[in-house]
Order: sequence, then C-alpha cells, then structure tokens
Amino acid sequence: MRHLLFIFSLFTLQFNVQAQTINSFELPKELNEASGIEQLNDSVFISINDGGNKAIIYLINHRGELLKKIKVKGAKNKDWEELTRDENHLYIGDFGNNKNKRKTLAILKIKITDIEIMDTVIPEKIYFNYADQINFPPDKQHFDFDAEAMFCRGDSLVILTKTNSDPWKGATSFYSISKKPGAYSLKKSRELYIGENGWLIDAVTAADYCQEKLYILTYNRILIFKYAKNKLILKKEHLFDKYSQKEGLLITGPNKVVVVDEKTDFLGGGKLYTIKIN
Repeated sequence: MRHLLFIFSLFTLQFNVQAQTINSFELPKELNEASGIEQLNDSVFISINDGGNKAIIYLINHRGELLKKIKVKGAKNKDWEELTRDENHLYIGDFGNNKNKRKTLAILKIKITDIEIMDTVIPEKIYFNYADQINFPPDKQHFDFDAEAMFCRGDSLVILTKTNSDPWKGATSFYSISKKPGAYSLKKSRELYIGENGWLIDAVTAADYCQEKLYILTYNRILIFKYAKNKLILKKEHLFDKYSQKEGLLITGPNKVVVVDEKTDFLGGGKLYTIKIN
C-alpha cells in the first residue's frame, strides 16, 4: 500500500506544484543524514545528523558549506531528530523512537553563546516520557510515540509526534514540556489531523513557529496553520516539486523557508533548499 501511495504522490506533484525552489545546495558529506535546521545568525545555520551518528553540531553557511563542527560532550546521538531555539538556547530533540521502545527520551539544552565561541559544548538535559504510553512497544494500532518535530512557544517546547499506526490515524499529537532541565511525564494537549494518505505522505517530520503561525513539514509539502483563540486553522498547503526525505524546516522570512533532506540512494537529497511560498 505504501508503494502505491508513493507513486500516487509523485503523480500528484506534477500537477500541483506551489512551492518555488529559489536555489538548492549540496550539504557537506558530514551531513548526509541532516535531520534538523535552525538559524544561529543572519549568515549561519545550525544542523545535526539523524540517530546513530556522532554527537556533533554543524555550522553551515547559506550555501550549505561547512564552517565548523562542535562536539556535544556528555551526550549520545541516540536519535536526534529536530532543532529549535529561543533567544538564549538551542534545543536538540533526541526523541526519535521508530520502534516505540524507548522509555526515556531527551531534549538537550545548549547556550547559544557557547555555540558561537566554543568547539565543545556541555548541554543541560530535559528528560521525558509519554504518560499515555503503557507498553514498550505498544501494539501496532497504537504506534503513536515517535517524534521528529518540535517548536518553541512562550516558556514551553511543543513536541509533535510522527505516528505510524496501523490502521493509519492521520493525526499528530502535541505534547508541551517545560524548558527547565528535569524529568517530566507528558500528557497529550491536542491532536491535529494531517491527512489520510499514510506515513509516506502525511507523517510529520519537522515544524517551526513564527508570528502565530505553525509550519508543519512532511516529505511532500508544508502545511501552514494559524493560531486563533488557541485553535489551529489550516490556511495553506505548499507542495514540493520533488519528493524526498525532508527532515528539517526553518522559517527565515514572511514568504521564505529553508528545508534540508537526508541523502538516500533512491530519492537523492542531501541538500539545503531555499523555498519561496506564496
């Protein structure tokens, strides 16, 4: 079924291209499994690799060229999946959980000033579990505890799950967590319906938040939701002109986003894209 969905998505994209790629650049070979993108300053991006790679933060310029590697001391990259930041700190989401077996997940909190000047950084750690997960792993119809998306909103971080249930539910769950280091048991705060087309099309792989708008990434599109009286209302969807394993999303302006994808033999990728959205 997933193969059919994949073929259908490629066919659909030929007729519904809305997001315009301004440029794309090859990422350095050290970032072949890029799973997150964030902004350090006007000229420098921060990126990380997916799980199983070294615990390293990569600084790159807007052409994807490697500027610096920063070691994260006292941490392992079990499954790093997302980056977000506030004024003073970068947050790395070590909460990838494909098999739904992890009992303790983590977010690494690192000072922005340390990233700017140091070659090795020491993170504070925020640990959590999902209060509604009872079995590790649960049965397949409750495979709801993987995550690849996170954003900052006020004093909290918000995690969005990447469900892989069978039958497919089509929704992502939201869990809010304090930015203060500690250990937390998280309760679901809301669900948001993404689509009926299955994991390859509608699974959430990244998110960003800007000016009361929530931007959600899947492998084939960006969905833009508006916060209105604490409700999320879908305003627009922007389809990409090429399907790939897109894993990182960053809003850099009112109509401009940056996306990174992992490099795979079948789908290509391993690039940094600047994309204009209407």
